[in-house]
Amino acid sequence: MPGEFARLDLHVQRSSRRSARGDGGLRGHAHRSLLRNRGSEGPRVWQGCPAGKFALGIEADGTIKGCPSLATAEWGGGNIRSRTLHDIWNDAKELRFTRDRTHTDLWGYCASCYYADECRGGCTWTAHSIFGKVGNNPYCHHRALELAKNGLRERIELREPAPGQPFDHGRFALVEEPLDAGDAASASGGVASRKRLPLLG
Repeated sequence: MPGEFARLDLHVQRSSRRSARGDGGLRGHAHRSLLRNRGSEGPRVWQGCPAGKFALGIEADGTIKGCPSLATAEWGGGNIRSRTLHDIWNDAKELRFTRDRTHTDLWGYCASCYYADECRGGCTWTAHSIFGKVGNNPYCHHRALELAKNGLRERIELREPAPGQPFDHGRFALVEEPLDAGDAASASGGVASRKRLPLLG
């Protein structure tokens, strides 16, 4: 098994170097420095969720996931005790999802974002935990700045609580509202105008 980890490490290093070539068309963009990530060699930009691309998680029972934070039931790609790490890494859709994801898999704000091809919807755990579906990340700095330029902001509201199981999550609704909605609602004692956004894209 140690040999498999060494081969996987070499594979991840090669993949990282290949995807780091160039700067993804972000040269000179105002938010380029905020999107830089991983490593110090050459220009680097945020390349989306690293789960199953630059990272993996191994549970105590041998279950392999793209990220330790992802829910095992939905994201466990196999068990190291019954399959090789090489086969799980290369074949399990639960680990391949970030390598196979394209901008066409995105929805909501992320689907039309300038960074869609590079970011591909950001952190999988965040989107899955909030919406039960990946490809739309409401905790994006660029997104918040762009909405603010239009006098808007987003926030999430709990719709369904988590059932209380390991790695579980509730369901949330995304609400778009005026940037000063909190101040306006407090001042008037009511709720400022807001628009509930669809959860499915």
